[in-house]
Amino acid sequence: MALTPAEQERFRNLAVHLGEGEASCLAVAVQRGYKVATDDKDARRLARQLGVPLTGTVGILAVLVKKGHINLAEGNRLLREMIAAGYRSPMVTLEEVLL
Repeated sequence: MALTPAEQERFRNLAVHLGEGEASCLAVAVQRGYKVATDDKDARRLARQLGVPLTGTVGILAVLVKKGHINLAEGNRLLREMIAAGYRSPMVTLEEVLL
């Protein structure tokens, strides 16, 4: 689906500060009331300024656990593997976000 003219304008403004992917996601989220999933620090900062709800990788893992798609041990294993591969996590276990 193509961006609307309003989304294109917002994209151009956001692309000054963000990469094209983050800028387009935020442009659409602002105009359509969507939530954004990103771990990019600058994109998260702008999303908060724009009032866009957001989540990140850890939040997605937590939702998968809460909804029973994976168990907590599997979620923690995935998080450990991501951290070992270089992911900069704000926490080391999902218990920290599920409490």
